Amino acid sequence: MGEIEYCPVKMKKFADQDALLAKVVKDLQQRGNSEEEALHLTFNSYVLEDFEMEEIFKNL
Repeated sequence: MGEIEYCPVKMKKFADQDALLAKVVKDLQQRGNSEEEALHLTFNSYVLEDFEMEEIFKNL
């Protein structure tokens, strides 16, 4: 499987399209993280190592 790299623009788009990711990002922001930090944390926790999520992310 190819390595994917974090891209804040793609991750924002993904979170806007996916209810779970949007909820996680919103929760992290409410806990004091910036939007950028929340998106990156969500990418690391929910996208990486999940084949289906990685495929969606790659195709954004």
